[in-house]
Order: sequence, then C-alpha cells, then structure tokens
Amino acid sequence: MKIIGLIGGMSWESTVPYYRQINETIKERLGGLHSAKIVLYSIDFHDVERLQHAGDWTAAGTMLSEAARSLEAAGSDFLVLCTNTMHKVAPSIEAAVTIPLLHIADPTAAEIKQAGHSTVGLLGTRFTMEEAFYRDRLSDRHGLQVIVPNAEDRDTIHRIIYEELCLGVVLPDSRSEYRRIMEVWHHKAQKALFLGAQKYPFSSASKIPGFRCLTPRPFTRGLRQKKRLPNDAQPIIREGLRKRAQLLDFALGVIMIDKAFADHFAADWIASWNKHDLDRILSHYTDDFELSSPVIIKVVGEQSGTLKGKKAVGSYWAKALQSVPNLHFELVATLVGVNSITLYYNGVRGPSAEVFHFNQDGKVTRAYAHYL
Repeated sequence: MKIIGLIGGMSWESTVPYYRQINETIKERLGGLHSAKIVLYSIDFHDVERLQHAGDWTAAGTMLSEAARSLEAAGSDFLVLCTNTMHKVAPSIEAAVTIPLLHIADPTAAEIKQAGHSTVGLLGTRFTMEEAFYRDRLSDRHGLQVIVPNAEDRDTIHRIIYEELCLGVVLPDSRSEYRRIMEVWHHKAQKALFLGAQKYPFSSASKIPGFRCLTPRPFTRGLRQKKRLPNDAQPIIREGLRKRAQLLDFALGVIMIDKAFADHFAADWIASWNKHDLDRILSHYTDDFELSSPVIIKVVGEQSGTLKGKKAVGSYWAKALQSVPNLHFELVATLVGVNSITLYYNGVRGPSAEVFHFNQDGKVTRAYAHYL
C-alpha cells in the first residue's frame, strides 16, 4: 500500500473528510481492520488566509512547498492538496518535490465531460472563481466553458466560505443564497454546477429538477446516497466517487486505465511502428522495462524469451526494422484491463496480440507479445 501525503488545514473543516473518507474506502476495499497509510501536514490556516488576502502567493507557495518536502521526507509516495484554492500554488509544490501531486482539476474536468457537459458553473472562493489558475486549466486543457456568478454573488459566496463554512457554521440564510445562485444558472439552461470548494454542506441542487451538481471532494460518500435520491432530482456526485477511486487505486498501486488513454496509446504505438521511428516507439516504455516474445528466442537466442531494458530491446527492435523494411501494423481492437492494455493487430506475422502493463506515469513496464 502506498503512503498518501495530505497537505491540509486550509481549513481543517475541509481536511477532515479526506482522512475519514480515505479510511472508509480502504475499509470497503480491503475489509477487516485495514486503514490507510497517511501522513498529514496540517498548516495553520490563519497564516495562509492572511497571505491569500494580501496577495502574497509567493510566500504561500513557499509555505506549502515546505510542507510538501516534509511529507516526501516522511515517506509519502504522492501528494494530495486538501483545498481547491491553494491549487493556485500547485506549480511551486510540484517543483519542490520529486513525488507527484494529484491535481484535483483534471479528474473534475474528465467527469464533467463524461457526463456530457461542455459548460459548467463554478462556485468557490473569490480566488477560485476569478483567477486563471483553475478556470484556465478547465478551459485550456479540457475545452470546457466555465461561467461564474456576478460580482455581487461572488462576494456573497466568498464571505460565506470564510466567515461561516471554514468555521463549521451553516446558516439557513446562506443555504437560501446558494440555492438562489444555483437557480440563476438553471434558468440560463446551464445543467451542470461545479462546487469548487470542499466545504459545501448544501444539497440545494437536489431540489432543482434537471440540475447536475458536481463536487471536487475526492472521497464523497455518494454511492449509497445517490441510490436513495429520485432519478430526476439527484445531485450526482460522480466526480467525488471518481476521484476517491482514483486516489485509492493509486494508494494500492492499481492504475485504472480509461478508454481514452488506451485509444491514444494504441494509435500512437501503431503509428510509431508504421513510421519505423524507434525513438518514438521506445518513448512509450520505462528505461528498465521487460519484453517477452517467442521471437526473441528464435532471433536473439535468449532462451527465457525476455529482454530487459531499453538498450537491449532497442537493439533487438532496430534489427527487426532493418530486416523487415515493409513492416506495417493494422490495429484490430484495443482492450482495457487493470494496469494493462491489450492490442490486437495484424502484422507481418499475421494476427498478433500484445499485452502492456503500465506504471502510474503511463509508461509501459512489461510487454508480452503473442502470435499464431
């Protein structure tokens, strides 16, 4: 099991669900007395909030980068930032460590698109709603149109977050305000709303027919709740479930490959071989990957049928490309598995299949070739 490094405390109200829901999900997956391996660095939100409103994001980034380095030194395998707003300093965090930071905006965008939406309303702190770090990532990287409330409503949302939700307070008037803002989007025919803060306890969207509410909380206990709600009035929290599953799978060393990644890999792998571009072919693999093939036994004389490392496999493939100048592959099918992809294709040896196993960076660590 991998060690999860949590950067929390901003506020601690939004950090608690991470710890609870990670462990609840580990228990669901593994059973018994299993619990997650977590290292938590809880920052004093008072200091962060002052830097936020002073506009000193450089100092805030330095503070979180120090936390990230401490988590890496403590043995964390990857990082999760338990706040949306502080993703503004994500580049500083990523530059400070060698372990990955799971950026919350990317699976959020994937879920929005999977739900069939191209336009989404965004609620969050004023920083999240108004500045480019979040909206541009959703639009530039993922092609989404992001809309935010008017200035007055943004002020209202920002005030409620800092003066109430960060302190664990939920007032009836605030619920009403959120519902009013949601209904404005509904009347504009916007069918999806993204709650860009972990602190929202509101379920107002469930009372707006046809409205889809997505939350970035990565460990939302939404599966059983979703089954209890009416089909035409549910705040579907798919993104929370998707993110929860993604992070848990990462912690357990499982890489759940989606169809989009598999199709992209298949297309580029086939194109690389058809162009006889050895460097491009090798770019799909780790430096120490292993290839097993019955042809290796015949051509190289390696009785195990396995070659290890880019140097050995690269030399083997270079000879193959030289000896078969008309080499050409035609993709037949792409199958997706846990940690793996299988490609069926027609090549110079007729119908063939190759199985690829991937690491968390999307690189092939092992490959197995099969022929008739």
